[in-house]
Amino acid sequence: MRQTADRVTASLSGEAPGATRSLAYHLRTVRENLRGGCGTIPQPARQFLRAGLRMTRTPLSQAEYAQLVDRYEAWASGPTSSRRDGWLRRSLEACRRYRGKVSAGYAVWWEPTAAGRDWWVQITVDNNTDDLLDVSLGGSLWADGVPTRYRDPYGPDRHWGRVADQYTWGGSSADEVYAPPGRRIRTFVGIGAGYKVHLLRGGELFDIRPTVFVSPLREGGAPGCSLPVPRIN
Repeated sequence: MRQTADRVTASLSGEAPGATRSLAYHLRTVRENLRGGCGTIPQPARQFLRAGLRMTRTPLSQAEYAQLVDRYEAWASGPTSSRRDGWLRRSLEACRRYRGKVSAGYAVWWEPTAAGRDWWVQITVDNNTDDLLDVSLGGSLWADGVPTRYRDPYGPDRHWGRVADQYTWGGSSADEVYAPPGRRIRTFVGIGAGYKVHLLRGGELFDIRPTVFVSPLREGGAPGCSLPVPRIN
């Protein structure tokens, strides 16, 4: 459910077809596990699973996801739960609170070198709130024209019919930055040599898919929101 929330709120179109396919798979898996392990599916779980599978017939919107959270929490806060966790609900509220006030985008740059060109990706985050935000960066991209000495020894692969190498980032302290209240920050994604990818002439970066997750920097942590990250250059 949290993975679905990230995909839906980060969608540039407001709907996330990939989220529906993944969620439908997991809902069917939960249904079979309940049948196999319990012999029957409890009523709150049945209502949640039916609603979820019905909604995943078409791309899931944020409004539909909010309705699904209601169904999920009715099951998750059953008699064996001491209190409603509410993390998913608070995460939705965080996205509503930041809508129109916090935005992100990415730009792709290059410069000529003796061997070809160096490429890099820059992330921009505008924080027009009173919160100090923790910004978590992640994502992936593909590059063709990678010199032999920089290639993956087990590659390269083919992507979109092109011989290319994949670069990923996220999950380390280097991918965490802070966005002060009322400020714009710019940072580079950590790929290649520092943040630059050395390519031969004619090479380029493509299928770039950055992710930006923001949350208020408070003691004990707080729910946050995955932002849409459109290209801005």
